[in-house]
Amino acid sequence: MHNEMSDQSMQSLFPHIQAFSNYLPQKIALCTDKETLSYLQLLQLIKQTMQYLSALSPKVVALYAENSPAWVVVDLACQELGICLLPLPTFFSSTQLQHAIKASAADVLLIDSQQDKKSSLTTVFTSSPQPLQIVTQTFSVYSRPRNQQQRFPKNTGKITFTSGSTGTPKGVCLSNQHILSVALSLKNSLQLSKVQHLSLLPLSSLLENIAGIYIPLLAGGKITLLPAKQTGLSGSSQLNIEKLLSCLNTYKPESLILIPELLRALIEALRQGFSAPESLKFIAVGGAKVAKQLIQDALKRGLPVYEGYGLSECASVLCVNTPQNKSIGSVGKPLSHTKIVIREGEIFVRQPIFLGYLNQLNSWHPKEFATGDLGYQDEHDFIHINGRKKNIMISSFGRNISPEWLESELLTYFSQAIVFGDQQTHCIALISPLSHKVEIDKSKLIQEVMTKINQNLPDYAHIKQWLILDEPFSIQNGLLTETGKPKRAAIDYYYHAQIKQLYTAHSLLN
Repeated sequence: MHNEMSDQSMQSLFPHIQAFSNYLPQKIALCTDKETLSYLQLLQLIKQTMQYLSALSPKVVALYAENSPAWVVVDLACQELGICLLPLPTFFSSTQLQHAIKASAADVLLIDSQQDKKSSLTTVFTSSPQPLQIVTQTFSVYSRPRNQQQRFPKNTGKITFTSGSTGTPKGVCLSNQHILSVALSLKNSLQLSKVQHLSLLPLSSLLENIAGIYIPLLAGGKITLLPAKQTGLSGSSQLNIEKLLSCLNTYKPESLILIPELLRALIEALRQGFSAPESLKFIAVGGAKVAKQLIQDALKRGLPVYEGYGLSECASVLCVNTPQNKSIGSVGKPLSHTKIVIREGEIFVRQPIFLGYLNQLNSWHPKEFATGDLGYQDEHDFIHINGRKKNIMISSFGRNISPEWLESELLTYFSQAIVFGDQQTHCIALISPLSHKVEIDKSKLIQEVMTKINQNLPDYAHIKQWLILDEPFSIQNGLLTETGKPKRAAIDYYYHAQIKQLYTAHSLLN
């Protein structure tokens, strides 16, 4: 079994499930609040689902469902059959979902009965085969004649749509071999054996898909899968902290994956007296900029938090801090499967990288990928990210300023912050206080904080005006990506009048 587990050329997780079902048939692989599946049962369900899908002979299966064991079964069945899987994010709008289905020419669509956008997604499909039953879950199934047009590179095993910071979502085409090389590399780096993982982020998120499902299964672990309403993460950015804390206490996981906003909420709960389960061994945090202070706060309060870094084009994770190798403020060391090169301050990734973008032939089979992230590698090989190349602002005095640099300072004190200042004499910030509930003289307190921050910044980067947001940036209002990154162009457009007013007010005062 050991040789099988370390086979880097492996194309699917199926041999691993098979091996565990032989050696540890009764070991629990997946569970919900109502059901458990052993490795043997999981293997049998994958085989049954493979039979069902084989009869439909699809080229691309679109899957629109909440987190569940059935989601994992469909994923693994497609992987073993060599069918391309298109996970549809549950937080996408109907327009974005329709775009993904159309762009991929998906010929089969699976929808769980809980989804409310069903009618708008099924219009292009011409027939409705028998529903697919996987344990307690029923998928409605829709199909249409296969579109012969080649829309993605050969060997594409998964198309992951990332809404990014602007425009229409892009389909990133990944091979199963690449995805599994990342999972194996992460598993070896983290050295977690038979880990018990609580899956919080949507499985349509590549990070949760790979690190939350594949790694525990490769390690003979157990994964708890619950719908968003039970974890308190409904809508991907609407958090019911009480439900989340209840989940942690009930299931006592050893590992979690969090975006910074969730980590901040967890730290706030600890401040107010919540006791995190002692079972926690590893909390990965990533997806967006993480304030160094946030990591330090978490560690002080006993949370085993480790920052990582990755991109969809690189099958999610490239670097991660681990219990054995960590440096606060960095995103960790590169994983063994990848090669990172830094040229003129920009991070480039060489093989393995994605196969190309859906329907963009000129992007297929790249030799390296320019991440657009600015950073450096220190003398101990830890990677540090400074910001995005495209976000660099040039002040009217000709100074280059990375907004992420200033935002990381602000995020020590505020839950959200975004900085503008391109072609201006100074910078301004849009901020959300850590708590909207605390009734204090915010303006006076924020003035003190800004004075403190500016003392640590060169004069050309001083933040001289700010706006306290009435409502936070969110996925719902279109101002955050699904991983919690601010959409700068959308925010600039949305708050254009207020930003202009801040600069006008400052020039009148001076």
